[in-house]
Amino acid sequence: MSEHDRAAGQAVPTQAVGGGAHEGEREAAAREIGAALAREREAQRLSVEDVSARLKVAASKLRAIEAADLQALPDVTFAKGVMRAYARMLHVDIDPLLARFQPRAVAQVAEIARQREGGINAAFDDRNRFRSGGNGGRWIWLALVAVVVAAGIWFGLDHIRAWIDARSSTAETVAAEAPAADHASTEAGIVTATLPPVMAASDSPAPSAETVPASAVVAPAAPAAIAAPASATVPTSAAAASADGELQIRFAADTWFEIRDNSGKIVLGGTARAGQTMAGGGTPPYRVVIGNVKGVESLTRNGTPVDLKAANRNNVARLTLP
Repeated sequence: MSEHDRAAGQAVPTQAVGGGAHEGEREAAAREIGAALAREREAQRLSVEDVSARLKVAASKLRAIEAADLQALPDVTFAKGVMRAYARMLHVDIDPLLARFQPRAVAQVAEIARQREGGINAAFDDRNRFRSGGNGGRWIWLALVAVVVAAGIWFGLDHIRAWIDARSSTAETVAAEAPAADHASTEAGIVTATLPPVMAASDSPAPSAETVPASAVVAPAAPAAIAAPASATVPTSAAAASADGELQIRFAADTWFEIRDNSGKIVLGGTARAGQTMAGGGTPPYRVVIGNVKGVESLTRNGTPVDLKAANRNNVARLTLP
């Protein structure tokens, strides 16, 4: 037989401890305690269920206490504990009766047996608690490390993605601006070349209808035809100007940004300077990426402000304007 089994064998119910000499006195004390508790409960107009709810003890156990039915209770120690709690709640002094209910020698024997069993079980419980606590602490640390690593990866990837987008957007913007600049310079040269004949024709005196040759009448048609491309570009410029006002963004600090329309074309983008305002438009929906949300003073679409706070992640905003 192991030490634990021997200890369990010694921790016998306290009803059997002390022999028959104390049984009669214990039963008499139990009857007096039960009657006193029942009397005070009824005087305070409390039901057994009320006391059960307050003490968190089954009503059947409380009725057994009041009826001095010790056989319905687990053991004498349990009965004594319930009696003491019951009396404390009702403010009844039953200490003299409790001394008769469980004499000191019997109580000491029961306490020694309970301490032996508790000490052995405590050793096993402490060992198990140490093992489970160690495993729990180890898992907690692993979870914290995983969270920190995941957060670092997320933030790092976000910044790397923003940097790559900035680099690719800058290259695309430079490549798109170079042909536009060449085309603009070519058109400027054509307009400049055609302006002097027009001005000269307006400054020269108008010939009479009788002296003007037929060729002279037809000649001004050439400058008009040459000037036609310039006038033809006016509606396109006007359309672009109207589209340019759809999206307007104003900057309070140096900020990289990019706005693409439905076709994937960059309608606005690059690195803007503090105090700069840009406008543009295209075919919605627009995909907007802003690398420095704090550097944007305002973003409006057709005069309506666009909220960047909802899309802000680590000072980088990604949103779609339908």
